[in-house]
Amino acid sequence: MFFDLETTGINSEKNGIHQISGQIVIEGEVKETFDFKVQPGADAEIDQAALDIAGVTKEQVMSYPPMKDVYSELVAMLAKYVDKFDKSDKLFLAGYNNVGFDNQFLRNFFLKNKDNYFGSWFWSNSIDVMVLASQYLIDRRVGMENFKLLSVAKAFDIAIDDEKLHDATYDIYLTKSIYDIINKPKNTIEMSDVNDYAFAKQIDLFKKEVLDKQETRVSEAKKIMDDPNYQWKDEAQKTTAKAKLDNMKWWLGFYQKHYDEARKLISQHERLVDSLSKWYDKWYADISNEGRQETEMMSMQADMLQEIFSEIYKTLQPLNLEGVKPPKALNL
Repeated sequence: MFFDLETTGINSEKNGIHQISGQIVIEGEVKETFDFKVQPGADAEIDQAALDIAGVTKEQVMSYPPMKDVYSELVAMLAKYVDKFDKSDKLFLAGYNNVGFDNQFLRNFFLKNKDNYFGSWFWSNSIDVMVLASQYLIDRRVGMENFKLLSVAKAFDIAIDDEKLHDATYDIYLTKSIYDIINKPKNTIEMSDVNDYAFAKQIDLFKKEVLDKQETRVSEAKKIMDDPNYQWKDEAQKTTAKAKLDNMKWWLGFYQKHYDEARKLISQHERLVDSLSKWYDKWYADISNEGRQETEMMSMQADMLQEIFSEIYKTLQPLNLEGVKPPKALNL
């Protein structure tokens, strides 16, 4: 069960829960999504700073359904997927940095509702996606500002909707997205694994922030130069402006040339990835269907091929445009 909580503070004994969100996932399939707003217990302390982070007020929180009613709904949902009397039938709790925080709050939520059988629903060992991501991003950690959920999601190139931040349901989406990337089967190769989408994004950004803006500057400056009614201070000013416009045109041509070359490389790269992926799929299907290899040997060879392909893609890193900067805008 992927889950996230919004609480009235950081102490699971003194503070309470005001939102419980999550997904029930069985064998990779999302069976149910839930989002319970809950009124903390009458004795729960409410820290204003915690509410400010979640963007809610005390009045809103106190208007939520009573804790006992939400507990009943939660348990009824769990009962659809878990037989609490079968010791081998339980869910794993999964979250982001959940072991020391969310897990304890949820356990106390059960205790506050006089349920001492939290362990009948969930395994004692849980899945912390932050820990999984730590190993996955070990080589990039030094360049990251922090290891909070938002920063890690960005490191995995997951699109972020700023308006949905600090909401439990959105945190679940980000957490599960990270988990799915980390746990992608090893015996598959997809373009998203090996193609340099980061570079493609860089090129799109280059077009938006450099090439398009330069085209606008040239267009605006050209209108002034072509305007027979424009009042020039003197001929020298006009000559200087024309020289600046010529310079801007040169830079525009330079940017356009490199942009076109980069797009061509990306296109060639995508075709190569597509071909290699098809070859890999055929290779794996052939030896699997005809049973010419033991399973372990197949896995070893699959990993070896993936490593070889990854090295090929690394050699295909195209142009580095980080040093290219637009000239100053023409000031007439």
